[in-house]
Amino acid sequence: MAPQPTTYFHSVELQRNKCQGCVSCVKLCPTEAIRVRNGKAEILGDRCIDCGACAAGCPYHAFNVKTDTLEGLADYAYNIVLPAPSLYAQFLDNIPLESIWQGLHNIGFDEIFDVSLASEYIALEIEEYVKKNSNGRKPLISSTCPAVMRLIQVKFPELIKQVVPVLPPAEAAAIYVKREAATRKQLPKELIGVWFISPCPSKETNIRQSVDVHHTELTGSFSLSEIYGLLLKNLGGTHELNVRTGSSYGMAWGTYGGEIESAGITNGLAIHGIDNVYDLLEQVSMNKMPQLDYVECSACKGG
Repeated sequence: MAPQPTTYFHSVELQRNKCQGCVSCVKLCPTEAIRVRNGKAEILGDRCIDCGACAAGCPYHAFNVKTDTLEGLADYAYNIVLPAPSLYAQFLDNIPLESIWQGLHNIGFDEIFDVSLASEYIALEIEEYVKKNSNGRKPLISSTCPAVMRLIQVKFPELIKQVVPVLPPAEAAAIYVKREAATRKQLPKELIGVWFISPCPSKETNIRQSVDVHHTELTGSFSLSEIYGLLLKNLGGTHELNVRTGSSYGMAWGTYGGEIESAGITNGLAIHGIDNVYDLLEQVSMNKMPQLDYVECSACKGG
């Protein structure tokens, strides 16, 4: 994992005018990163892992998640969007993928590269790494979820050496598509925007302050909630599209247990929900689960 700077960027921020000091967020935070002082919550930046538990559980909706805006597309000559599999899960079954892809084109993207396709290649790397490290300390830990990586940094730094050293699919996809598009379109990389449709705040934070690379190739990100409503208004069309997508294995990556299944790991455990992940890592840190080869950890419930 990349070393952390002394100043921290966070995508989760408090809207003080909405905060009622009810301490719900304090109880939900897995790293004790929130205090209530003078009737208002305060986030301790050096402890926050941007898991979004506070934002999801606040009854007053006092937490906001910062994302980029579509106006940023105008700064680039060619824009590529990387949809996470969770984007498609937001739509009813009677809405075909082609209609969603047309909608992405309609709101300003020139090319679509599904993160699910990159997931298939990353799954092969994970499978190979697990096989090669069969005699090391176990279990190995998935590197996919940035919130989990930050949780390990803050609470369980002794487990860093057990994290599988492979890129998360979105970052791997960004590296490939920017290099390939620069050659194909005869454009400098600086004029190619690569945008991730992110399912969670930790992945948005990771673009600006990465836990896995020194310099990301991702330009920015948009949240599912921000994109969904706009897409609904722009579905369909007859544009000729440039789309690359993955198989069902790659699409399943974003669901509970999908990473383990895609990597062909038979002796693994999938855990979702930040509290459950915390409990698991605590057990792993005490070497109480050496019989497992691999653990797939996701801060979000349901993967």
